[in-house]
Amino acid sequence: MEGDAEPAIGVTQAPSFEAEPYEGKVYAIGDSVLAGAEPCLTKLGYVVSARQSRQVTAGLDVVRDKGKRLPARVLVHLGTNGGATREDLDEIMGALGTQRLVVWATIQLPDDPSRYTYEERTNAAIEELAGRYANVRILDWNALTQQFPEWLYLEGIHMTPEGCAGYARVVDGLVRAPSPFGNTT
Repeated sequence: MEGDAEPAIGVTQAPSFEAEPYEGKVYAIGDSVLAGAEPCLTKLGYVVSARQSRQVTAGLDVVRDKGKRLPARVLVHLGTNGGATREDLDEIMGALGTQRLVVWATIQLPDDPSRYTYEERTNAAIEELAGRYANVRILDWNALTQQFPEWLYLEGIHMTPEGCAGYARVVDGLVRAPSPFGNTT
């Protein structure tokens, strides 16, 4: 019968999930870079935990402390202060689990290789997460700041008010887009 055909052999059906944008709570954890986006994110209803000089290990402590109280969608912007390894990121992902959607932001540091030796390594580890965890989306903050240099103050790390608005707009698009992960509030 027409209309009742089985999928063709070799055709993979996409997993079913809500096609509606996510409207629930979002928790954001990060360092002083995320603190610069806090005013714009809180206007969108995000709960933001951002601290100056927060390192990845301190972020892991926050994730573990919040545990199951974290909502179905989480934004992580860590690594600016001392970098992050694949193992660090895996620990955070282990604590966050596989059922919530996690958006990771890459880091942006000034072009000073003698001082900031870890930017490329940290960003590579962050970008690799999407290939290893089905519930991860990547916000390439590093690339965005190259495209929109006015989003950063002259020191090359922290965001301007324009950066706050741009960051929040891009993040919210990634966080709220339909996904098979993190659909419950």
